[in-house]
Amino acid sequence: MEEQRRLVVLERKRPYPASPDEIVPSGDAKRMRLDHDQTPTFRPVGSEILANFDFSSLTTAAVTDIIVGSLKILPEATLNSAIEVIRFNNAAS
Repeated sequence: MEEQRRLVVLERKRPYPASPDEIVPSGDAKRMRLDHDQTPTFRPVGSEILANFDFSSLTTAAVTDIIVGSLKILPEATLNSAIEVIRFNNAAS
């Protein structure tokens, strides 16, 4: 009984490579562990790139994702001060 169980386990495992130089198929390659604690960093894009970009090619969903993502990384104090400046300028008009 124990021998049968051992054979079943061995059948499920991958065989050892024939040689150390044998290339592992892409499906069997081990994946590198990613650190999920890192927040994505965004680099500012130069105005010359944006000047040539066709914004009409973006979908509404893509524009919404960009706006929401930008607001999430913006510090709350910066957002509040920008809102106050706009309110002040609109009140003065």
